[in-house]
Amino acid sequence: MHVDIAIIIFVLLGSRDILYSYNGIEKSFIWIIWSFCLGYRTLGITSWFYLHPIEIFSFIAILRVITTNYDKKNKIPTIHKATFFMFFLVFLSGFQNFGMNSFNEFKSISIFFQLYFISQYIEFKAVTFYRMMESYLIPAIYISFFGLVEFTFPEITSAIFQYDEANLQ
Repeated sequence: MHVDIAIIIFVLLGSRDILYSYNGIEKSFIWIIWSFCLGYRTLGITSWFYLHPIEIFSFIAILRVITTNYDKKNKIPTIHKATFFMFFLVFLSGFQNFGMNSFNEFKSISIFFQLYFISQYIEFKAVTFYRMMESYLIPAIYISFFGLVEFTFPEITSAIFQYDEANLQ
């Protein structure tokens, strides 16, 4: 329960920053990097439809790009466009057989294309790259530290994130 509230607050803060900051598109990548700290914690919309903060931030950044007429600074490589198009055709051809799990997998893979789309509108200079790598450092340390804690003391992690230790065995 507390983790869900923290995720909602995190998403609201990031959404506000992406939508209303001067360089919100650049900041969207930083918020997406910080979202890796959450692991697989998602917001459940229905019993079968979940959204991860990475997806929410990428959709909001795309919304900002579309509504504010940003200029493109880069292009998506043609090979990546073709790969995504082929994946999309495979998804459509098997949609009747795969069901909703297929939709969730497609949603996960489409994040790559969304990130490429957003990156077209960011001017990658040394300062931008440095800022993104600097913002990556803290989540990487966080993930490493809590991974070691979870491995060494699984009862602490289960107390924080409300895991049932019997189901983890």
